[in-house]
Amino acid sequence: MFHLIADGIQAYNQIGLFLGALICLGIGGLILGNAAYWRMHALRASGTVIGVLDKSGSYTAVYRYTLPDGQSHEAKSDTSSSAVAGRETGRIVPLMVSAHDPSSAREANRYLLDIVGVVVLLLGILLGYIAVTSYPLTPMTWITAAGMLVYLAERGRRVFIPKARVPPSRNGEGSAGWAPRSTLRR
Repeated sequence: MFHLIADGIQAYNQIGLFLGALICLGIGGLILGNAAYWRMHALRASGTVIGVLDKSGSYTAVYRYTLPDGQSHEAKSDTSSSAVAGRETGRIVPLMVSAHDPSSAREANRYLLDIVGVVVLLLGILLGYIAVTSYPLTPMTWITAAGMLVYLAERGRRVFIPKARVPPSRNGEGSAGWAPRSTLRR
């Protein structure tokens, strides 16, 4: 009996590590994919910071830039920060401008999102490595994974598919979630 409980706990830990690895790999991949897309497809221009938008303590730079074809545009940065350092009005910065939306830009020499993406991706690889090397893949792993999938599917169904509320009948009697006015306490 103890062996069965210990196997169940190991399988639960292994599945948790696999799920953590998948989540980290997905988030890191999305961040790095977005950064790579910007670096490959964005138009390059030199821009001037013309102001900063403050939205609840999150500061977004606004740039004015001229494309190689001579058209002048204004763009709001697609990233924000709680710091205003580096967003001084009049500062000239290299920009990556969205090829599909000239009103969206980001600074070309900022690599913080890239670093965060790499760290999260590496964390996902580490969690996956630990899940594969520290715990054996046993039938209990598959049983636990199936049980967790059934549980998560049931919880998801309860959360995302709301129960229908039945309005009160004409004779004044309440039904699920409803009560006639005469029975409500004040």
